[in-house]
Amino acid sequence: MDRYSRQIEIQWLRGNGQKSLRSSSALLVGCGGIGSACATYLVRSGVGRIRIVDDDIVNVTDLHRQILYDERDCQEMRSKAEAATRRLSLANSTVSIEAVKERLTAENAVKLADGMDILLDCSDNFETRFLINELAMAKGKPWVHAACTELSGLVIPFPTERKVCYRCIYEHKGYIDSSSQSAPILGPVAGIVGALEAALAIRMLSGADHGFQAIFHFDLATNTWEILNIAIQRRCKLCTQGNFRMFGFQDRASHESNA
Repeated sequence: MDRYSRQIEIQWLRGNGQKSLRSSSALLVGCGGIGSACATYLVRSGVGRIRIVDDDIVNVTDLHRQILYDERDCQEMRSKAEAATRRLSLANSTVSIEAVKERLTAENAVKLADGMDILLDCSDNFETRFLINELAMAKGKPWVHAACTELSGLVIPFPTERKVCYRCIYEHKGYIDSSSQSAPILGPVAGIVGALEAALAIRMLSGADHGFQAIFHFDLATNTWEILNIAIQRRCKLCTQGNFRMFGFQDRASHESNA
């Protein structure tokens, strides 16, 4: 435990907290700017098993914010999942890291989430976020959403006993084409968001967080940092009726999660 000697001085990581991290697992969807920072801190903090899902390859335009990659990864056109796994393994050999060179879809989502204690959204499109939301609801798993653009970012934890789901908050936005052009982003902003996502995930996995839910938001353009309360919604068909539209079924998943 010498590796974590500074960390386990934190009250909620003493005793069984660090052991809970060691026996926990996380599915990390997307390993770009946010995912690189999030995965780095999860591995260095001692989360026992991490499954990284990303079907992209490293590009030179990624290097200003995606801290797990270098120019050689770019030149050799390495997959992000494999390059990230290689780099992270050098930081902590006691953590089991699995690279999955696939895109999360309705067809493979349930299989990829199997055995995972928490789902971490580091994706860059609404379609994947809605899918992760339904996957978490169907399987009764906690998850954390993170996003950023230009100089602002936000993180939202969704514990198992959540007040609202992602669809409750973003239903009115509909779907965004995942092939649309990437938004501008300052590199450190993605790092801030990824680090905060990792911190919230560690709290949840260690058993220190029980049902807390809010929107953590910051904007460096206006120098604002805020925590926004989330109002309970009553109109969401997923929460109230189990309408899992992205999986193409209604109540079966919720019944399975309660079995």
